[in-house]
Amino acid sequence: MDFKDQPTDTKRKLTEIHKKIKKNKYEKTQKNQKITKQEKNTIKFATFNSNNISGKIHLIQDFIKRENIDFMYICEAGISPGSRPLTDNIIFQIGHERKVETGRYPYGHLLVYNEEKANTENFIPIITTDPFILAFKYRSHVFCGIYIKPLNTPTIKATLEQMTTLLTEHREITFFGDFNARHKSFKDHSSNAYGTILIKWMKDNGIHRIEPSGNQWTFIKNTSHSIPDHIISTCKVDAFVDYHNFLGDSDHRPLIGIMHTEEPHNIHKSNTFRNWNRFRMKDPEVRENIMLHIGSLEDETCERLDNIIEGNLPAQEKAEEIEKIICELYTSTLTLFVGKSNPKKKKQNFLSEDLLKKEKKCEHLYHAWKNISSLDSATGKKHLWKCYMDARKELSSAIKDRKKEIFREFCSFTEKCEPSEVIKIVNSMSKAKKRRIPEGLKPSFISTYKDHHRKKPPRPSCQTY
Repeated sequence: MDFKDQPTDTKRKLTEIHKKIKKNKYEKTQKNQKITKQEKNTIKFATFNSNNISGKIHLIQDFIKRENIDFMYICEAGISPGSRPLTDNIIFQIGHERKVETGRYPYGHLLVYNEEKANTENFIPIITTDPFILAFKYRSHVFCGIYIKPLNTPTIKATLEQMTTLLTEHREITFFGDFNARHKSFKDHSSNAYGTILIKWMKDNGIHRIEPSGNQWTFIKNTSHSIPDHIISTCKVDAFVDYHNFLGDSDHRPLIGIMHTEEPHNIHKSNTFRNWNRFRMKDPEVRENIMLHIGSLEDETCERLDNIIEGNLPAQEKAEEIEKIICELYTSTLTLFVGKSNPKKKKQNFLSEDLLKKEKKCEHLYHAWKNISSLDSATGKKHLWKCYMDARKELSSAIKDRKKEIFREFCSFTEKCEPSEVIKIVNSMSKAKKRRIPEGLKPSFISTYKDHHRKKPPRPSCQTY
């Protein structure tokens, strides 16, 4: 029986079913397209303390593929130095020496990556002196997997020193791993020494910890639970703790972070096009010569650009190489025909480095005196107040010396000038006095200097002042 021979009711029902099937297919395709766009603009990573990786690698691989994670940092892997990787998708494997007390390899860390989303060429290693830091570059972002041994304060200080050097070298950086740092500000039950040191380091360096959404306990053993695993980043990252997937007998839970890499493309102003002589640029003859020079180099530059475009380099590297060639062309032409202008010298500020240091010292002592609560004379409020008053006296004497120094410089400058120029300077100073007092000069100096130069115009002298 054909579709045409069927009754009208059945026809309506079948057409409705066909419409629903088409609608579902369309919605599914749209969802898949949205997911692919989100995947391109995000980096999904994870950290996990495995408590010995033996017998868990297949569970970790399934977990990475199921959750669509780019890479996963694993610490306390229990691997020896020089051991072979367990699978092909393990990169940056670093083993640790055997413990004498137990005879086991408790430490060692590695990176497992998702073969469907990345390969070994996407990961660029960054060399560090600390064996418990695994630093690498992935898609123009720097990641550092970190493990800090518990109950050992010198290790965290050495690790934080290495982290500060990495932070100064790279703007977009993310630290993640098992820090063994607990603090009540992390919504933990208690705090330890590692937590206080880590919070102080974050405040000093202007970096923040990413707070996971939902339940935050990363360590669960029987009735005890804590938060020793963290993600610290300069970028925008969403984090959460996974409790649903089983990854062996480890007492830690995987901490997952999602970084959104899509950002508005800001125009980068290069430093190569600064301090050029603008007056010569406006000259029509110079402009004609520049156009002729660029026209003569047109064929050569076009060949170089075509070779880069037709090459097998990635898109980002191609753009960088093209930008370099264009910058070289413009800089060479500008140096030939325009030249650079001499920038103006910056005026000397009243506050010298010595004064700034003394001012900071006063502020530090004042805050220490304000926050302390003990009443001992040696370390209490009395001692700190005395130190604060001494620092203030040093600062006031330094300000006076600085004023005298500036006034001597002013006198030596005016001695070289003619009397008419000196009177102009003094008049401008008297006008400025109505707005604000000049730095390093008292108001009484203005009237005395003015009278002195009007009485003796030939050669002024400032020895009497």
